[in-house]
Amino acid sequence: KFASGAMATLQASTAVTPGLGVQIRVTGTTGASVQLTEFPEGTEGRIDLLGTGGTIENAPTWPAEANPNTALSEINAALVPYHKLQVADFVNAVGAGTEPAVTGEEATKALRTLLAVYESSETGKPVKLCS
Repeated sequence: KFASGAMATLQASTAVTPGLGVQIRVTGTTGASVQLTEFPEGTEGRIDLLGTGGTIENAPTWPAEANPNTALSEINAALVPYHKLQVADFVNAVGAGTEPAVTGEEATKALRTLLAVYESSETGKPVKLCS
């Protein structure tokens, strides 16, 4: 729960289909939503506008390359260049004495969020994240 009263949930699973994608959804007080979906991971995303009652107001088609049966090895191979770029950015930043694109502070925020998810899962209670 945010200071404004807005609620957020985080859901992650390796046991749902389709898998290996990312979706962010914001739902308003009337139930209407907007969502951004990237599936499979690494492909161009799409934006859907969802009306109340689950009606899809705007549903662009998936790109032809969005195959739900893509092998994990193929998905990972497509992501390797991005991982290499991130490592290269870090090495270059250390060599130049500058901040990398993703700082240790930002990485720590992500880790705190993940640890809070684990704690909440174990205790069954909400966990407060401090900024």
